[in-house]
Amino acid sequence: QNAAAMPLRLHVALLRDGKLPEARQLEVSWVKSHPKDVVFLAHLGDTSLAAKDWAAALGWYEQVLAIDPKNFGTLNNTAWVLLQTNDAKALDYAERALSEAPDRPEVLDTLAQIYASQQNYAKAIDSLKRAINRATNTAPLQLSLAQIYIQAKDRPNAINELEKLMALGKSSPYYLPARKLLTEQRKV
Repeated sequence: QNAAAMPLRLHVALLRDGKLPEARQLEVSWVKSHPKDVVFLAHLGDTSLAAKDWAAALGWYEQVLAIDPKNFGTLNNTAWVLLQTNDAKALDYAERALSEAPDRPEVLDTLAQIYASQQNYAKAIDSLKRAINRATNTAPLQLSLAQIYIQAKDRPNAINELEKLMALGKSSPYYLPARKLLTEQRKV
């Protein structure tokens, strides 16, 4: 129905079916014939990000940003890649993403992770609290907040966040990680 999305869907199907040479051929031919297709380029970056191929993800994201420098999703993902590679430019990209999308929980979360990596726990905690206030699914952010409280050696607040996650029940995917961390914090 949407012809513009067909190359992306085909690429996903080829990857899912393990047809890597065909997927690679599609990438090359589509990008060559449609070098400004930011949706496809971003998809290639996201695919590389999921595979933890940081160099490839960064290359695709740079192509997107050359076309659309205010694309907050790509700015945010670039910040995440740079954080994973310990590149000091991560904060700059996260701040640019935040200026484009100040209320997006995923941007605030990335910014918090960068602050935490710099041991700036107060800013990390503030950023995550802002993200939690704006998110519909707060559990992953609460787990991140608990982890940052642990890094900051703030056991009471870490325990409080972990207990909230435990209250979600055993069916929550955050129950077991929260229980493990809570057990560790209570032993300290």
